[in-house]
Amino acid sequence: MASSSASVSQPAAPSPVQKLSFGCLLCFIYAYNSRVLDFTVPFLHLPLLLGIIAVIGALLGGGWFTTFTSRTGVLYLALTCYFALGAPFSYWRGGSVAVLRGWVRTVIVWALIVGLTVTCRTCKSLLNTIFFASATAAALGLVAGKTMEGGRLSLAGGQFDNPNYFAAGLLIGLPFAWRLYSGRPGVWHRGVAVGLGGTIFLGILKSGSRAALVALAAMFLLAILRAPLIQKILLVSSAGILFVAVFAAMPNYLRERFLTLADPQAQPQDDQSSEPDLTASAAGSTRERKALLMRSISITLNHPLLGVGVGQFSAYVFDEDKRLGVPKEPYLGTHNSYTQLSSEAGIPALLIFLGILVISWRRLGRLIHAARRDLRPEAQDVYRTALAVQACLAGLYTFFFFFHMAYEVFPHIIIGVALVASSTGESELKRLGLQQPRPSENTSAAPQLQASTDPRRVIRDSTLRSR
Repeated sequence: MASSSASVSQPAAPSPVQKLSFGCLLCFIYAYNSRVLDFTVPFLHLPLLLGIIAVIGALLGGGWFTTFTSRTGVLYLALTCYFALGAPFSYWRGGSVAVLRGWVRTVIVWALIVGLTVTCRTCKSLLNTIFFASATAAALGLVAGKTMEGGRLSLAGGQFDNPNYFAAGLLIGLPFAWRLYSGRPGVWHRGVAVGLGGTIFLGILKSGSRAALVALAAMFLLAILRAPLIQKILLVSSAGILFVAVFAAMPNYLRERFLTLADPQAQPQDDQSSEPDLTASAAGSTRERKALLMRSISITLNHPLLGVGVGQFSAYVFDEDKRLGVPKEPYLGTHNSYTQLSSEAGIPALLIFLGILVISWRRLGRLIHAARRDLRPEAQDVYRTALAVQACLAGLYTFFFFFHMAYEVFPHIIIGVALVASSTGESELKRLGLQQPRPSENTSAAPQLQASTDPRRVIRDSTLRSR
């Protein structure tokens, strides 16, 4: 009798064209996330060329457009159409059209990730590429970066010239250091994971990004909630030691900057300190962000349907202050990705975006729940991958509260990674005979699901089926 597991559909092996396209995609993601070409041969525009080759290969390989038939794909199409619908009514139509073109490139990159990453092996290659790209960016920053006023580290040019963008680019690679460390017992692999992970962590701290610090706390909280009891104790104790050591070794100006998270009115305790202005500036930045948040909420309420136009919050606020005779500030964004969308594109755009985030999170959560009790190496690999990606989402969603980057490429790279980690992980669990919980299942099915995820029961059932 044929095994029932044979009826489970397996993803088709990638064709040579798809393999070439996926290789170009990996090179593109590495170049884009590491920014290494900004320091070497920026005039060649290699990321653009790699992206074009990947798109052509994806089209020739077939199946690329099916990525938009998933729920997440439909929401991306809906969000793009809604942006286009609001462009003619934008406060500055030309500016919105330029942002819309950039958004189309973002959606194309997302679709390439989802359409070309079709197996667990390619998914792991994608995660490792993101990790090594973040480590490269961190190393470039520490070795050849620039130190801004206030001692904040960033890259000298390119998109990561902003310390907040720099910190966000490093943040999305950090959870994959844990995945590499826990998934490879060899000393060499663990040494690489610790060394490169430490480089990323140091780069994040030296960026002085308070948003990244809060995002790190969100990642750590998720790790504690997901870990068994003994690991919870180890995590809390080791994190406490690390926090005290890092905080003690941190330069005074960065320490006082991070302290303004707790007290925006903080002032340097030592009036003779060489950095009193830096601390006051950090506190002023916190108050300014709160003012921008309230301003973006006010614009959302006044323009709830279409907003003031994608990318036009800064121009709208600047001209409005000029009209009212208020002292004008430089062009500033919302410093919040959620209110960036609601104020610039309307509340419906925000709801669509939240739908994308919720679907990505819930699919990973179901995958983690299904795989965590199975002790087989394949299931544990799925579990570690899903947990690392969900930790990355936790940090990213938290970072969204403190910085505006809803249209940028690298957040949507991670959202695409979440989708492929879920789909390839689900296929692997089906191959192993595990069933994943679904939201539509009623509570009466819960005992059966619990039994099916017991490793001894799964092994016994698979043995009986093979007979």
